[in-house]
Amino acid sequence: MMLGLGAYPFQTDPKPGLGPTKSVPEENGIVHDGSPTEQSEETYKDTHSFETIHNINIFEVEFSSSMGSTMKNWNMTVQWWIATYIHRKAPFKNRNLRMFTTLLVSAFWHGVAPGYYLTFLCVPLTVMAEVRMEKAIKPYLSPKLCYFYDWFSWFFHYRSMEYLGCGFMLLQLAPCLKAWKSMYFIGHFVLVAFILIPFLIPKKHGSDKESQKKLS
Repeated sequence: MMLGLGAYPFQTDPKPGLGPTKSVPEENGIVHDGSPTEQSEETYKDTHSFETIHNINIFEVEFSSSMGSTMKNWNMTVQWWIATYIHRKAPFKNRNLRMFTTLLVSAFWHGVAPGYYLTFLCVPLTVMAEVRMEKAIKPYLSPKLCYFYDWFSWFFHYRSMEYLGCGFMLLQLAPCLKAWKSMYFIGHFVLVAFILIPFLIPKKHGSDKESQKKLS
């Protein structure tokens, strides 16, 4: 950072991994980029952003209520690269297949230890469970109850992170499976249950007024 790596003027609205998203504004045909030749060193520091190499949004990581949101705010520069060059370019139209491929690459990026793959390849189950439960339950809840539901989701989300994190901590296949077995694979059973429960919840139809409005 002292060498200016990833430093761009605030006007360019830089994003993690991507860099500038806007061109530097010009005044009377002169580009003012806040360089040291134009401004003092103190002003230079104030007018440049290091957002391009901003890698972790701690608050969002700690308080996100979903796996997807947590992953987007962790290792953000790498997430941008993987999303841009792997997820969006994967030769599959199916969203779940693209997510599986993306997480497979993420696991390989971390290393070849089996634990990485055990963790990352369970993430699609977590995302699927979160999305399905939210779509099935939230339409029945008031805004106040939705607030409590989000905290409920946050609690289970972090329990799943702790459970799946065994792969990162133990790395090898046998110790990881032994750890999960000692917990009776409860995390996997809960994820599968959360995926299946929405099948038992009838979809909530719109109110009569909304139905009439759509028909009119």
